[in-house]
Amino acid sequence: MGLLEAIFKAVLKSASGTARAQQSRARSTKELAQQDGRLPAFRTPRPKQWTDKSGGAFAIGLHESYEQWIGGESHYQDEINKIVPHRRGGVVHHCTAILTPEPDNPHDPLAIAVLIDGIKVGYLGRSDAGIYSRALTRAGAQGAAVACPALINGGWTDGRRTLGFGEFGVSLAVARPFKFTKRAAT
Repeated sequence: MGLLEAIFKAVLKSASGTARAQQSRARSTKELAQQDGRLPAFRTPRPKQWTDKSGGAFAIGLHESYEQWIGGESHYQDEINKIVPHRRGGVVHHCTAILTPEPDNPHDPLAIAVLIDGIKVGYLGRSDAGIYSRALTRAGAQGAAVACPALINGGWTDGRRTLGFGEFGVSLAVARPFKFTKRAAT
């Protein structure tokens, strides 16, 4: 066997070993998550007892789990950390988000900001914001702020300064297509 052939076989063996190790790690991570009872955010059921206490004039259709991811939360990690601090093992925090149109946003006049506890944590994605804005207008609620269940997850820490912190993610339990209903006056 020539030198090139030996190198080629060594590279192939190394690559297949790396792939097997990655598959094993992925499988063990999945098994650990299942054993711990943790699920990906989009499979996490929203609490049945969630009620909209925002007093808004319009309600949004809800989904039984958190399937609507928001964008830009990587730019709001410090703000999210004020709502729920990093923890060893991560965070799963059920809360209420307020979706607020930002017509004066210089980057996108259809932008929909996501606020939790009055703190901006990100935005609906650009295409979702356009669909959301049009649905809000059709419902006669243009510019209205609407509440929905939200989930903050991630935010792990190793308890030391060596590895630091994992980023938070935020997802919403809203049904698609977006549907709004006017609340009865109280």
